[in-house]
Amino acid sequence: MTEERFMELWDELTFQQKLQCHQEYCIEHNPDEMISTFDEQFFEDNYSGSDKMTLVRHICFGDVDWEDGYIRYNGYGNLKSLSEREALEEIDDAASYIYEYPEIWKHYINEDEEEDSEDEE
Repeated sequence: MTEERFMELWDELTFQQKLQCHQEYCIEHNPDEMISTFDEQFFEDNYSGSDKMTLVRHICFGDVDWEDGYIRYNGYGNLKSLSEREALEEIDDAASYIYEYPEIWKHYINEDEEEDSEDEE
């Protein structure tokens, strides 16, 4: 599958499908870019047992809007919240990197679709 065809099919995925691909990519290749749901579970997973001052610093020196639905760490290790639109922009920006790892996206994008459309012509 060409990258151009991948990008066409990528655009058809739902936000949740793109987010899942992005998370899988980050776990394996770029954990610093992980985007999480901005909820209590995020804080349980990342700060349970931590010094409370660490959490306060990560919030104060970060960029947190309590109305946003997603959160990640910025380049300085502080928290940055994201709206769904901002999260989608970051995920779409990473699509060309995700393309390099078909094992991540093959569950969401069917490579046979390209062959099927060529057969019909």
